[in-house]
Amino acid sequence: MDKILDDIKRLVRIPSVRSEPLPGMPFGAPVAQALAEMLSICERVGLAIYQDPAGYYGYAEIGTGDLFGVLCHLDVVPAGNESEWRHPPFEMVVDDQVVYGRGVLDDKGPSVIALQALVDLLAQGESLDHRVRFIFGLDEENEWSCIERYLADGQEIPVMGFVPDSSFPLTYAEKGLWQVELIAENEEPLKLQGGVAFNVVPGEVVYRPADQALIDELKRLGFETINEGSAIQVIGKNAHAAVAQEGRNALAALLHALDQLRFDSPAARLVSEKLIDGIHGEKLFENNQDEFSGLMTINLGLADITPQRQVLGLDIRYPVSIGLDYYRQTLADQVAAYGYRLRERSHLEPLHVDRDSRLVRSLMQAYQTISHDMSSEPQISGGATFARSMANFVAFGAHFPGREDTVHQPNERMTLSDMKLAYDIYQEAYKNLVIKEKTS
Repeated sequence: MDKILDDIKRLVRIPSVRSEPLPGMPFGAPVAQALAEMLSICERVGLAIYQDPAGYYGYAEIGTGDLFGVLCHLDVVPAGNESEWRHPPFEMVVDDQVVYGRGVLDDKGPSVIALQALVDLLAQGESLDHRVRFIFGLDEENEWSCIERYLADGQEIPVMGFVPDSSFPLTYAEKGLWQVELIAENEEPLKLQGGVAFNVVPGEVVYRPADQALIDELKRLGFETINEGSAIQVIGKNAHAAVAQEGRNALAALLHALDQLRFDSPAARLVSEKLIDGIHGEKLFENNQDEFSGLMTINLGLADITPQRQVLGLDIRYPVSIGLDYYRQTLADQVAAYGYRLRERSHLEPLHVDRDSRLVRSLMQAYQTISHDMSSEPQISGGATFARSMANFVAFGAHFPGREDTVHQPNERMTLSDMKLAYDIYQEAYKNLVIKEKTS
């Protein structure tokens, strides 16, 4: 594991959060640095590398024959409140057999593990019957323009592959993902900015002025506050928007509390009436679930509210069998009553790969053989991975069933034992799918 940990450390120390674009660096210098570091790692272990001249993506490959893909990403979400971290977020630290750092689980750690698993198999004398390409995206946490550019450039699309950016055993279906801004130019008494990304449940928000009645109302709603002189900090709990029910949305709670205090704010009223106690869309949509993929989720991830202009950012994960047109029209009708209109920021179609396909059967066999977990079933997820960007891809690890999911949260982490188990599973998967069978 030493080589794996060394390479993860090299990547984690780069704070590859999307920032202002620069020439040849459309997602900012730190993200470009992360790509350069990963390609250097790949070249060192014997893979041929390619870097998009425009800086949108890179890849590394080895072997001959049909192309098998491993789709990864090197960008990360912001660290959030660093005081909540046990260790500095951009310094990988091993503490009591647990590896900490932003990107350790999403997605730098699994990317390195999947890479090293293949490299070590080949070093042990195994031979490939496919080319294997590790494709490195740089904008997965935002708008996916990296993978859009890869496809627009006419780069070769693998015949099949996996994404090490979800949970074991595997995810064969993903809900539709729609990120949309609600925009208004209402007469608005509020001035408020909150949230870090569409796909993160806001774990804290700061509001001015401090007001005892507001503090009392938030306490009644079950939210802790910290008095910061002229301001108050509302404390919730971060979570990934795909599992928004596991978080506590401090931003939504603040707006709800303001509405409960009869603060005459259209933004607060909209949130209070349509989003509070409506995390599964029950206050907005009659059709908020299907039998195949279950309930939808809605996350209020961002707010930029001034007296002149108001923007609320929603992350919506909708059922596989219900089209976006229904949600688009219904949401537009609902928010118009509050003076808001829609501006679509991004949309990803749902994913569905046949559970009986060779890919799914081979990956499930690898997981079960190594983990001895015969009870966990292939999953349907609200998460959005690169798997949905190409046909015949699924999400495969590296988070394990029953483990705490710390993706997008403070103290993102993965145990050393889970890293080793994921490494063994990826090796078994390669044996099933891309390694030549030995003849006697």
